[in-house]
Order: sequence, then structure tokens, then C-alpha cells
Amino acid sequence: MKENISNKLNEIFLKRTGINFQKQPQLKEENLLGKKLSIPPRELVMICADIEREFNIYIPETDYIDGNVKNYAKIERMIRRLLKF
Repeated sequence: MKENISNKLNEIFLKRTGINFQKQPQLKEENLLGKKLSIPPRELVMICADIEREFNIYIPETDYIDGNVKNYAKIERMIRRLLKF
């Protein structure tokens, strides 16, 4: 299941941004809205909606405030936590 989470999350990002984090793991800690990745904020909103739909979870407001959607690695950890993995 853990590998399945990684694959599904990567598919969401690949569809929305064209970035394949599995082929470029060095980008997983980069700020999604930063200069290196430059993902538009509206795309990040859509990515979060896709994540909620795909994993059947709700991302609490506190996760946004605490920066848990700042980069790919944090999002993956957040999903695992919300799914209790």
C-alpha cells in the first residue's frame, strides 16, 4: 500500500505539472511554489483536491497552515499520516 501511495501521488503531480518525482527524487524536498519548480498556486489547489478525491481523505486547515503541502515529501508524509500508515 505504501508504494501505491507513492505511485498515485506521482501520477497526480505528473498529470498536473508534468514533473515526475519518481524519476527526479532530488526535487521531492523543493518548495512547490518556489523558483525551481514554479508550480502555479491554482495548480497546487487542484493537486490538493485531486489528493482528497484519490485517497478519500480531507486535508485539515491545520495541515495547510503548518506547511504540510509545501513540498512533495511533506505531502506524501501527510497522506500516510491521514491514512494512518
